[in-house]
Amino acid sequence: MNGGSLYTGSGGGAGVLRMFDLTQTYAQAMARSDMGWDVVGSPVGNLSSVVGWDSQRKQLVVRGTGAWAVYFPDENRWDNLTYDERGRPSAATLPPPEVVDVAGRTMYVLGDGLAESLNLDTYDGVISAR
Repeated sequence: MNGGSLYTGSGGGAGVLRMFDLTQTYAQAMARSDMGWDVVGSPVGNLSSVVGWDSQRKQLVVRGTGAWAVYFPDENRWDNLTYDERGRPSAATLPPPEVVDVAGRTMYVLGDGLAESLNLDTYDGVISAR
C-alpha cells in the first residue's frame, strides 16, 4: 500500500492509493507496465498521510487530511466514513505514524499535538489534543 508521492512527484500528495499484490512473482510484476502496483483511487483526497491494513476484515483504513475512508480490495469498493470536516484539526496533516491494533479493533494516528483513533468495527472516531 502506498499513497502520495508515487503519483504526483516529490512533495505532493495524491488522490490515489496504489496497492501491490504480494501473490505475484517478480517476473509477473515486471511484465506489467505498472510493475505490479494497482491504482485503486480514493475518496479522501490527499493520501500522503496514513494507510493501515485491518487483516480481520480485510480492509484498508485510510486517513487523508480531510476524512477517513475504508477500501475493500475484494470488492474494489470504497466507503467514505466521514462528513465534511473542513476546519477540524487532524492528526494526519503531516506524515504521522499509525498503528492498527487488530485484536483491539482500533486504528491510531499520532500527529503533532493530536491523536486520533477509529474503532474498526463501528467506525466511531475520537480526536484527542494534548
